[in-house]
Amino acid sequence: MLFVDGDDWLDYKCIEKVYKVAREEDSDIVLYNIWGAWENRTVEVRTFSEFQGNNHDLLKDLLLERISPSLACKLIKKEFITSNNIKLPNNTSFGEDLAVCVSLFVNNPKVSSINESLYYYYQREGSTTKKASCKILELDKSLDFIYDILNEYEIFENYKIE
Repeated sequence: MLFVDGDDWLDYKCIEKVYKVAREEDSDIVLYNIWGAWENRTVEVRTFSEFQGNNHDLLKDLLLERISPSLACKLIKKEFITSNNIKLPNNTSFGEDLAVCVSLFVNNPKVSSINESLYYYYQREGSTTKKASCKILELDKSLDFIYDILNEYEIFENYKIE
């Protein structure tokens, strides 16, 4: 599964590249970088730090933002979502990507990466989505969801500082 916002777009080779890595490495999640795209320029945005592989604490990396919580920079195997009964937050549009990623990463996915920018995240100058709004109040719902997931897996104490 790929998640693409309506005003964003993928590199024309994105699907081919991420699918190839997913198949070759039998990955549940494939990470890749993005481009911040404005009317007159693009800027490469790294969405993960040096990837340590699956022997590393990927959930900790996610919570410490060494892996971006954005769903836009991940290919996720649908079978992994269904077979692990991945939970999704309800009634929130702020912090939901992090909440979904925590729900994914507590299930120890096999993660691979491509060190290429394959997604174009379109940025409008002066966009209202960049300004503070009442959506910030929905952050509590996402944080509560994350707290509940970590408690359900009995690992909250291991990650409460992150």
